[in-house]
Amino acid sequence: MIKRDDKRGISPVVGAVLIVALTVFIAAMVWLVVNNLVQSKTKSSSCFETFDKVKINQEFTCYNFASNEARVSIEIKDIQLDAVLVSILSEGNSKSFKILNKSSTIQGVVSYPDRNQQVSLPAKNAGKTYIVNLTLFNLNNPDSISLAPIIGENQCDFSDSLEQIPPCVS
Repeated sequence: MIKRDDKRGISPVVGAVLIVALTVFIAAMVWLVVNNLVQSKTKSSSCFETFDKVKINQEFTCYNFASNEARVSIEIKDIQLDAVLVSILSEGNSKSFKILNKSSTIQGVVSYPDRNQQVSLPAKNAGKTYIVNLTLFNLNNPDSISLAPIIGENQCDFSDSLEQIPPCVS
């Protein structure tokens, strides 16, 4: 009787091709995952560009005790923003509002010195001052003012703040 060997294996060439194909497939999967992570982080990294580019101009920011109004002066360096979130803290209470890149009306906020009801962000490398009626925000004697840039849908961390708001000089 002749014994027949029915054991069949994969030839070394086919095995090598399968290993290479499997390696390429795994590398492609890893690349997709890493690429998606990097792109999502890059979108939020635009906030890093705002560092030291959205500032409170301390020379023109002050508090008027008689009218309970705060003047907030914002300077924007060479950066394109969609909005800036302005937060005012007073006696443990905080109120915030957004100044958009396009002209809009914000209840209790007007441009200075013309007191125009339509407010918008300053242009690149420029500044604007706004008057905030703190009575409408139920605030008195502000403790601090902070600015947080907004790029697209991303609100960045506060880029600047001012504590101990000085009184306005008439």
